Amino acid sequence: MALIKELSLRSFRSFQERKFVFDASDVVFTGENGTGKSNVLEALGYLSTLRSFRRSGVRDMINIGSDFFELGAVVAGGRSVSNLTVREQLGGARQLLVNNAPVKLGDFLFEYRCVCFSPGDFSIGSGAAGVRRRFLDQLISSNDRNYLALLSQYVRALTQRNRAAKMKNAAAMRAFEVVMAENAPGIISCRREAISQLETQIRSLLAGKYDFAIRYKPDFDGDTEGFLRRFHSMRQREMQRGCTLTGTQLDDIEFILDGKFLRTFGSTGQIRMVTLMLRLAEYTLLRRTPSPVVVLADDVTGELDDNNRELFFRTVSTADMRFHTYAVWPEYETLRSAQFIKL
Repeated sequence: MALIKELSLRSFRSFQERKFVFDASDVVFTGENGTGKSNVLEALGYLSTLRSFRRSGVRDMINIGSDFFELGAVVAGGRSVSNLTVREQLGGARQLLVNNAPVKLGDFLFEYRCVCFSPGDFSIGSGAAGVRRRFLDQLISSNDRNYLALLSQYVRALTQRNRAAKMKNAAAMRAFEVVMAENAPGIISCRREAISQLETQIRSLLAGKYDFAIRYKPDFDGDTEGFLRRFHSMRQREMQRGCTLTGTQLDDIEFILDGKFLRTFGSTGQIRMVTLMLRLAEYTLLRRTPSPVVVLADDVTGELDDNNRELFFRTVSTADMRFHTYAVWPEYETLRSAQFIKL
């Protein structure tokens, strides 16, 4: 049975207008490069999180010649059916509807939860600290709405403090520091707990084949008063630079494989393996939530060896629905009963 019954796209990426109807728990999109396979997965992810797994902005997702995009889905959850609609306008206006009625952000998010496996995941293990923070923040936010509130309040205050720093307005900076200092310890605590859970799950997935650890590196660690003192000590320098130079927005995570830092010493194969394990661990943790979980697999299994490919399919077999993209029709036994859609 399909969890997501229908998906509609208007002025989204390469699609002027398109509707898909799903009738299986596995759906495979095939077609040559440039036909829009990844765009469909991006739309499915956006309807869950209001974020692009490609880290694209709204402007990038709007079809050329338009000033908006609109996504819709029909989701069957238990005895109820929800019609989800999101409309994003150039300039920042957003409309969220559930069953044609306007709703707030918190009432729209996570009607279903998504885990997206994509070639871009490689940057989690090899790229900048911001990529790893983004992965961790999205994972925790999907599980914990309190964390989402903490992070949202912190980021809004950080944005305003940066503006005040550019204007060399110390009084305004102090006002926003209070909000940041109140939320920062909770953010750090949640991140530590999530990292511990991720580490445990990945060690289980690796089954003793490798020694694996995750090291959390907060830019600063302390209670609210400690953060207030930290912001005070940095304020003059930050007014000279025009930005905030300390805080949880600068935290980093290090992955350690067999005693070596993955980002520095890991091979391409090792980085690819660890990022796969991160996503599989994310999936396992999300399965503990009451909401349905959807897997989006953007042409990733072709890069895996036989053991990791089998591990991938075995782990995600419990998902409520799975969407895959391939350039050619796959022969995997596990997909024999899938619905195939050629773009």
